[in-house]
Parts: sequence; C-alpha cells; structure tokens
Amino acid sequence: MQLRMPKPKGEPKRTKRPPIVSTADAPPCGICEKQISRYTCPNCNLAYCSLACFRDPQHQACVDHFQRATLAQDLEGDPHHAQPSSSDKNRMLDMLKKFEDQQRELDELERQDSLDHDHDDDAADQSPEAVARRKERQELEKRLEGFDLDAVPPDQLLSFLSPSQQTAFSATLLDPARLTKLVEDQFEGDEPWWVEEDELRVLKDMRDTSRRAAREAGGTVDGEGEGEGASGGSGDEDEDEEDPMLRPPVLHPEQLPPLKVGPDGRPLVSPKLLHNIAAVLFAYAFTLRTFSLSSFASLPVESSERTTAIQVLASLVPFLVERSTAAFDDLETAVEAVVQQEEQGMPSPLVALLLQDVSALLRPNPVALISPSSSPLASHALSAALHALSDVHHLFAVALSTSTRRAPAPQHATHQTGGAGPTITKPLISRPSTAAALSKPARAQCALGGAKALFYAALLGAPQGAGAGVVEACGALSGEARELAGRREREEREREGRVERAREERERRAAGEEEDKVGAPGKKVAFQEDARGGRRVGKDEGPRIVEL
Repeated sequence: MQLRMPKPKGEPKRTKRPPIVSTADAPPCGICEKQISRYTCPNCNLAYCSLACFRDPQHQACVDHFQRATLAQDLEGDPHHAQPSSSDKNRMLDMLKKFEDQQRELDELERQDSLDHDHDDDAADQSPEAVARRKERQELEKRLEGFDLDAVPPDQLLSFLSPSQQTAFSATLLDPARLTKLVEDQFEGDEPWWVEEDELRVLKDMRDTSRRAAREAGGTVDGEGEGEGASGGSGDEDEDEEDPMLRPPVLHPEQLPPLKVGPDGRPLVSPKLLHNIAAVLFAYAFTLRTFSLSSFASLPVESSERTTAIQVLASLVPFLVERSTAAFDDLETAVEAVVQQEEQGMPSPLVALLLQDVSALLRPNPVALISPSSSPLASHALSAALHALSDVHHLFAVALSTSTRRAPAPQHATHQTGGAGPTITKPLISRPSTAAALSKPARAQCALGGAKALFYAALLGAPQGAGAGVVEACGALSGEARELAGRREREEREREGRVERAREERERRAAGEEEDKVGAPGKKVAFQEDARGGRRVGKDEGPRIVEL
C-alpha cells in the first residue's frame, strides 16, 4: 500500500493543463488538394472534403473496409426491430401513390400558370386603349411572321410598323425622358452572373420548401415518415431541372503558367498580390454593372463594346495592363486606388455594393461538385474568383485575336444576354463605344492584361496554393470586404441622417420666422395703443423691449 505524504506548506497548488487540441485552420483535402477538408477517415485519419474524394481510387482500401463493415452490420440485422406487417406495407404504398398524384397535379398547375401568365394582364384590361394595343400587336405579329429579324435591315424593320406606330417610335426617340425610361426597362434584370446564381439558389430553396410542405400536407404517421421522406426526396431529386450555366467559361489548368516554388514547395510570391487580385475583381464588378452585363463572355466576339470595356478596365486598374510590380498593402488601400481612378466618382453606396461583390467572389466554397466533363478549376474552392479572372482573360484574348479585323459599326451597340435560347440584343448607353481596331499600344496592353490575369488565376488555382494558405487568406479577405461594405453602409446612413436632421432644423427655423412675421403687426398695434393711452413706464419696470 502506497502512502500519500502531506504537501509542505507554502507549495503552490498544481493546476491542470489545458487539453491538447489543434487550433490551426482545417488542412486542405488530402485527395484533391483543392477544397478545405471537413471530415477525417476513421481508418487512416486522412483529411478529405467530400464523398467523391473519400471514394477516390487512392483511398480504395479504406472504402473497401468501410463497405465490408457496413455489409456485415446489415447482414446481422437488428433483433429488436420487428419486420413491417403487410397492412403497414399497403398503407405505405397508398400514401406514396397519394403523394405522386398530388405532385402531378401541382406540376400541371405550375405549367398552366406559366402558360397563362403572359396573357393575364392584357386580358384583364378591357379598356379601349388596351383593346387597340392588343389588336396592333396581333397585326404586327402577323406581318413579322416568317422573317428573321436579326437579318432584316433597320429601314425594313421600320416599314413593318403602321404609320401611327412609326410616329410613336419617332416621338420616343426625340423625348430623352421616354428614351431613358425605355432603356432602363430593357436593362432591368441584367445582373452579374454571381447575383443571378444567388437568385436561382433562393428560388430553388423556395421550390424545395414548397415541395416539402406539399409532402407533409399529405399526412404522415409514426414509423412511416422516414420511408415517405426518403421516397419523396428521391422523387424531387429526379424532377429537379438542371440549373442554367450562368458562369463564364473557366480556364483549364494547362493554360496557367507555372509558379516558382521554394524548397518547401510553396510559391515564391508576395501575399500582397491577393490585394491586387481584389482590386481587379472590384473593377471587374464595376465594369459589368456599368454596362449591365452578366459577363464579358456574353458579348459577341466581334463587338465594339469589348474595346470600350477594356478601356474602362484598364483605366480603373492600370497595373493590370502595365509592366508594374507594385502591390497594395491592404484591401482598403487597393479599393481606394480603384475608386480614385474613376473620373465620374463612385458614391459610397456603389462602393459598398462592389465590396459585397468582391466578398462573394473571394468567398471559398466549402464543398464543390466535381464533374469529369468540366475543368478542374470549376470545382476549386475559389471557383468564383477563378471564373471572374478567366472572364477577364477571355476579354483581352478575344480583343487581341480579332483586332486585325475591323468590327462593324452598328447604329445601336448591342450585346448578347447569354444562356440558352434566342439571342437578345440590348443597347449599351453607359459608355460610348468605338468600332476602331486596336492600336499597337492597345494590343500590348491586352497582351499584358491577359498574361497577368493568367498569373493571378495560377496563384489562386495552383495546387501549391492550398499548402501556402491561399484559400484561407482569400476567405479572410472576403470577410474583410464584407466588413468594409458594412462600414460604408453605416457611414452612408449616418450621413443621410445628418442631412435629414439639418433639413428638419431649417424647416423649423423657417416656420418660426413665418410665425414671427404673422404676429408682428398685432404687437405693433398694441404698442401704439399703450402710447396713445399715456401709459408711462415706471422706474421699477425698466425699458420695454417690443418686437416689431
């Protein structure tokens, strides 16, 4: 038996040590080396990001072990779980059939609503003006039937209009207010591709929520909800339509230049270059929003707007098209440098909006779908920023390859909205366009701009960047941009509050002066009556002060 000796007096008490835990950021995936790891293999402790990486051939031994263990567990079964009876199976089949019928009815209603939506507003309005407009539109549709409007000259298009329609069209062109309103209506809905992605994601979530509500409305009982949910979930997955490809094409890893690496395998580049990339993304978002474009890839190949977009982009970030090695020290300095380059200035709300765009583009994806038919960079953790830099490179590369051919000079500049379906052209009025071929200095700028865009994409997408903490640094920059945007918004609200308070103070002063002017004649009459009455002011009273 071991005796415990008493501790001597004055000896400090021993404190427990904190548990040994890792406080470092999550390591990159050990399979693809692109995503941030979210799981750890219980067999070999390998960090991986998704099920696809877990099932990779490099990890086949652990996959086989897991499948054997799962199969053995299924074969053993659960002795405490009773087999469902035939009545339970029949009741489950009836509920599944009821859900399928309800889902079929909902789909039919949605299809009917989509067909009738375009005619509801016009059919509801039975005024003489609305009836006349519908009649003219029907006649115009009959006259245009069978014509390729893209191949018809503008003069011939005007001949299709009736005399009253030609007069109205000419009046619209001569009225700046009506013309601006018409162009604004045409521009409505043209948002950058990442904004449209968020809108589609919200719509998809709403659709999934409505489907779950419809499934729950069918009624569930204890012990059957799990089976119905599994079946319903698979049905929804089968019925989901493919989302349209809104992102511009991304570069292939073979197009990226190799990076110089040190003995530790990390790229020999300055971390400050990430601030330059943020400045390029800031200017990229400004240019797209100025021209109301989804992406530069949505422009036709031989389009004069490409030249104008290059001019705007080069004026905002001149280091992109120059032999410059300058790097910004922080994100705020980089943003302010871009803002100062804009001649017309950028209001604070616009800067806050563009900072939100930069935050969205630099935000790493926790998990991305890996598709064998797309570029590996499309499944990178920084895929949004890589798509944006690829779009910038594509802008310079196409302009450089088509600069020898003089682009046509249309009367109205147009751009293609992108996506599947017919080509829709819209006028660009935000910036003047030019159809002139690129000069020799402009060609050199395009070459430098395309090369630097490739270098920035290589810095973000290279496998060595995952070990160098590029993904984590971009995530921190995304949060910093979001904080700067919030600070700009707060400052703008405070400024608007000060302006509103100053306006209210001026109104109060003006109202007080108006009351004084209205009451002044009455005070003057009272003073005159006191003077006629011979009333004298005593010594105790002192002099009287009368407002006139």
